[in-house]
This record gives sequence, structure tokens and C-alpha cells, in this order.
Amino acid sequence: MTMFGRSCEHEAAVRDLARSNLEAPALRGHATTCAVCHETLAVASWMQQLATLPIEGPPLPDPMHIWLKAEMLRRWDAHRKAVVTPLEVGERIQMGIGLAGATALLAWLWSRLNTLQPSAVLPSPVTIMLIVSVVLLAGALSIFARELMARE
Repeated sequence: MTMFGRSCEHEAAVRDLARSNLEAPALRGHATTCAVCHETLAVASWMQQLATLPIEGPPLPDPMHIWLKAEMLRRWDAHRKAVVTPLEVGERIQMGIGLAGATALLAWLWSRLNTLQPSAVLPSPVTIMLIVSVVLLAGALSIFARELMARE
């Protein structure tokens, strides 16, 4: 019985005929009229032709080389999980602390700005520090946002 529910009582004989390459005119005549046997003979002949084709292509790599490469990749992955991941978390914490410090400095400078007497010649050092702090805080925030976007 075949996979699709069709069968023929001569199907096994047709398979043997295809394997042996013998001449059996009656069986070959039956295969021309029976769809199941015709398909069996065609598939068996095609498989024999496929089996005689030479295998071309590059030689297979040494199994030891493949195993060593897999072992190296496994160790790199374990190293990354053990060492690099905590460093990445530490970098995020450091960036957060730096941003909090810069924000606190900016707030302190802003509160000190009102207590200073404006000078006509030069801006006060607190004003300069305030401007620099705003620029640095904006830069740090943009870097922090870019890093967060890149990791997600």
C-alpha cells in the first residue's frame, strides 16, 4: 500500500525489476499501463541515477576543528555573560549617577545665579559654569538615550 492509498500487487516486483536492471517485458508492459507501477519504476530509476552521480564540492572540515570552534564560541558566550553583562549594567548606573550629579549642579548654579551682581564687563563665572553645565547635561542625556536605544 502506498502513501496515498493506491496500491498494485505487482509494485514489489517492479521495485525489484528497477534494482536488478533485468529485462522483464511483461512487467515493463504492466508498468506502462498501471499508474502506481509506472510511478514506482520512474522513481526507482531516478534514485539509481542520483546515486551514481559523483559528489562534488569542497571536502568536509575536520570534526576536531568544528568541535574546537564550538567550544571557543561557548567559552566566549560564557565570558560575556559573566564579565561583560555586569559591566554594561555598571555603565548604565554610572551614567545615571552622572546625570543626577549634573542635574544637581545645574540646580545649584541656577539658585546661585539670582544672588550675584551682574557685571557689565564680563559674565560671572557662575553664569559660564551654568552654560557649560547645560551643554554637558544635554550631551550626556543624548548619549544615554542613544545607548539605551541601541541596546533595545
